Amino acid sequence: MRILYHYTTLQTFLSIVESKSIRFSDLSKSNDRAEGKFILQCLAEQLGPMRKSEALKSIILNQLEKIIDLYPHFGFCMTSNGDDLGQWRAYANGGQGVAIGFNVDRLAECVKSSPIGDSTKISTVRYGKDEVTAHTSEILEIVEKIDDSFFLNVERGSSGERLSSPSELFNLFQAIERFSKNCYDIKNGSFLLEDETRITQGMSSTTADFLKFFVRQSRIVPYYQVEIEPECIEHIVVGPEFEGGPHEINRVLSTWSNSMVKTAVFRSGSSARAY
Repeated sequence: MRILYHYTTLQTFLSIVESKSIRFSDLSKSNDRAEGKFILQCLAEQLGPMRKSEALKSIILNQLEKIIDLYPHFGFCMTSNGDDLGQWRAYANGGQGVAIGFNVDRLAECVKSSPIGDSTKISTVRYGKDEVTAHTSEILEIVEKIDDSFFLNVERGSSGERLSSPSELFNLFQAIERFSKNCYDIKNGSFLLEDETRITQGMSSTTADFLKFFVRQSRIVPYYQVEIEPECIEHIVVGPEFEGGPHEINRVLSTWSNSMVKTAVFRSGSSARAY
């Protein structure tokens, strides 16, 4: 059994129990400004020194950005570390909240059986530019082969030149689409210590019917509400600044299911103040 942890505030913990559900929110609205676009930034850096027209490079980057923007992904984020001071500070109200230990396989089954579960997948996030580079070779090889005299003429304002190899451009667009599937699986290396695993879903015409919104500071965040079974929760870790006792957490859980009154509740082992 694999257990992963979701750090959250006490208010959100109560909302999960009361609604018997979790939120899958738009990943592009997360606390990472480069979420979904990190691979775009890395590809731009790799294309920069290539001796190809700026028009061709712009077409590649614009196409990738268009695909990322057109197909938003919704996710529920977890980590393997259930007692990490940095995540208490970042996601659990300075350590006053909880880390919910989920049986990730059971949770994924609940999500897959929901009305929006068609495209559900579990992915372990990878970090850093090296991870992106491992997936850019196909695009870069095609770019090298393209005779970009057509694009050079576009830059100069001339449209007389014909595209010499339309099939190569088609292959390039196909490679960009394949590459785009990594957009929410690779993040900036500065987030490495979060050791994140996600259950994600792509948006479709079916899932759009279930879309809701909430406000996070200055952002309007789209999300889906997904019902889950109480058995998805294995145990709870309370933060280093939580002032109550474990029995209070069990009392809350018992309102969901009588069987949850015996759910194990642990205290954070951190002696540091989380604020």
